[in-house]
Amino acid sequence: MFIFFKLLLSLGTAVTAFLLWRLFAILTRPYKSTLRNLPGPPPLHWLYGHLREFSSYDNALHEIWIEMYGITTKYKGLLGSDTLLTTDTRAISRIINRTDIYQKSDYNRFLTSIVLGNNIVTLEGEEHRWQVRDIWISRISGGGKDTARIDTYSELLKVTLDVIGLAGFNYDFKSLSSSEQVDSLHKAYSDLRRQSISGLKIYLISWYLFPLLRKPSAVQRATDKAISEMRMIGTRLLADMKRDVMEAQKAQAAHTIRLDDNATPDALQNRALLTLLVQANTRTDLPESQRLSDNDVIDRDFLVAGHETTSNATAWSLHALSQAPEVQQKLRDELWALPSDNPTMDELQALPYLDMVVRETLRMYTPVPYIQRIATKDDVIPLETPVTDIHGKIHREIRMSKGTAVDVPILALNRSKHSC
Repeated sequence: MFIFFKLLLSLGTAVTAFLLWRLFAILTRPYKSTLRNLPGPPPLHWLYGHLREFSSYDNALHEIWIEMYGITTKYKGLLGSDTLLTTDTRAISRIINRTDIYQKSDYNRFLTSIVLGNNIVTLEGEEHRWQVRDIWISRISGGGKDTARIDTYSELLKVTLDVIGLAGFNYDFKSLSSSEQVDSLHKAYSDLRRQSISGLKIYLISWYLFPLLRKPSAVQRATDKAISEMRMIGTRLLADMKRDVMEAQKAQAAHTIRLDDNATPDALQNRALLTLLVQANTRTDLPESQRLSDNDVIDRDFLVAGHETTSNATAWSLHALSQAPEVQQKLRDELWALPSDNPTMDELQALPYLDMVVRETLRMYTPVPYIQRIATKDDVIPLETPVTDIHGKIHREIRMSKGTAVDVPILALNRSKHSC
């Protein structure tokens, strides 16, 4: 009994010493930061830093700080940690190209795994194009006026989900159908979208910092259930796809089907991303070490991320066009000149004004406003434009300590007058 008590006391002492060491390291980190002398906004909160401000400024906070403190600045993250913020093109080139040094943070991976799982996607189908046309025409004509207010974003979410399902893995979500027709995968995905990250905010920081304290909330349980349902359906789809592809490949090997034959089965004609991935993964000349497991393939289903970004970009393009009637008319004239109502991708890509509209929309309203990376080892970032610190000293490079975060503000960079 005495030995057990002694062991317990030793363990408690070791744990206490470790926690005190971690607390000391956290509290002294701001004073040892290599970014501590850079200009930036004053500290706000000892725990959250400036993170809570991001939800109040609608992705404009980076632009505000850069305008106030210069193109290379810093702000406070969790527990007083410094985060580098820069639109300096030479610095960004270093950060983006050195992927061996600058990688996604564990915290961002943690958030992604909680809310989205491991999915991604993109494109469109004829049936849905006509369904959207019929829906919008009925709403406009039903109003009895020359104009009508239409909730385009909710419809775009449905359209892009159907497009992504067909282009990603040849699956019809039936998002534009009546509620009775909606299938189980669409329901699971809709449930996942409803679990807003805001519903987890109270728990996220404590979960990340103290894993032993994690207790799933109702939001997290609903999210886990939706992801589990999606993975189960994805596994079934993958099994069916693998069976069809392998049977078609065996038929070709037996010379019963030629590659240029009109009788080529759907399994080989289908150009969905999942189909192409399965075809590549089942090639006989592919080394075993390079083959993806079923879980790897399912994790590349191209669903959540592609759906949100595509919907947002399309919605912002409609908003931008509504603000510029002359641009809208010029684009309409170019599209009406097409010889077909169902143009090919080559025909669409050959339209110069459409290309300019898309590019300008993505520049001004990029769906991903910024990315964050963590330095996995000490590094030195060169600057195109020198920065003057709070003591008046000029720096032509920034020293980054291992574990330091850096934001690449894509939206602020695209709109910046300094980076043009």
